[in-house]
Amino acid sequence: MRDKEILLLDDNLFFSSAVCGQLEKAGMTCKVINPKKVDFNSVKMPGLAIVNLNSQNFQALELIPTLKESGAKVLGFCGHGQTILMQRGQKAGCDWVIPNSVAAKKIVHFLKQQNLSELSAD
Repeated sequence: MRDKEILLLDDNLFFSSAVCGQLEKAGMTCKVINPKKVDFNSVKMPGLAIVNLNSQNFQALELIPTLKESGAKVLGFCGHGQTILMQRGQKAGCDWVIPNSVAAKKIVHFLKQQNLSELSAD
């Protein structure tokens, strides 16, 4: 991953704080952006983008191809019962789709399991 930087596309401040808190404790840099308020041409794209697939304020599924074109791996998240949304995320190009519970509490562990060890500060 490029410089242990991660881009989190989310508009839920409480949830994004939980995710970024874990990532930062593991030595990564987490930048939260609200896609509705940002021009992607002006954003330096890191190696990993984490996307809230269930946002009501931006069209996450439409952003995934743009993220993939930039060379980023894409990790989508949504509620565990939203199996259709999970499938749509995978079809849109997500490398992985995880439930909110994993994103909120075990994101670092998940990334290590996916052999993204270069994200680890260990």
